[in-house]
Amino acid sequence: MKSVKILLQILILFNSSLIAQDSLQKRNIIFKVDINDIHLTMFKGYLAAMNDSVIFLSGKPLKFSFANRNLSGLQNFDYHIIEQVRLQRKASVGRGIMFGTISGFVIVETYVLLTSGQQNTYNFNTLQRTIFLAVPGAILGGIVGAIIGAAIHKTFVINGIKQKFKEMKNEMVKILN
Repeated sequence: MKSVKILLQILILFNSSLIAQDSLQKRNIIFKVDINDIHLTMFKGYLAAMNDSVIFLSGKPLKFSFANRNLSGLQNFDYHIIEQVRLQRKASVGRGIMFGTISGFVIVETYVLLTSGQQNTYNFNTLQRTIFLAVPGAILGGIVGAIIGAAIHKTFVINGIKQKFKEMKNEMVKILN
C-alpha cells in the first residue's frame, strides 16, 4: 500500500511533464532590471524590449519582447553608455518559496510514508508524524526557496562594447526559447 501511495505522489509531481505538446511555446517573462551607466548612475525598471543596440525600460511590468512594438514612453539605453545590466525574473522569490515548500513537504512526507511501518520512540501514528515532520520540512523548504529565489540573477557586464551587448542579446534569445 505504501508503494502505491508513493507512486501516486511521484505521478502527481510529474503530471505536467506528461502532457504532449505539438509545438514549443514562447515564454512570456517579466524581468526586473538594474542598469548602471558609464556615469555610475543606476536605473531600475522592467525590461520591455531590446534591439541590436538599445535596451528599453518600462516603469511598470511588461513582458519582454524582441518584436517591434510601440516603444514610446519607454526609457532607452544605448549600449555605448551601459556599464552593466542586472536581470532578475519578476516574482522569483515567490516562485522559490512555492517550489521550496512543495519540495520540502514531499521529501519529508515520502520519508514518513517509507518509515511508517517501523517502530518509533514516541509511538506516533502516520498523521502525527506528518504534522510534526512534514510541516516543518515544508517551512524549511520555503525558507531555502526564498533565499535561492532572491539570490538568483544574471549580470551582464557590457562596458559600452557592442560584442558584449550582442552576447547579452543571444543569451536573452536562449532564455526566451
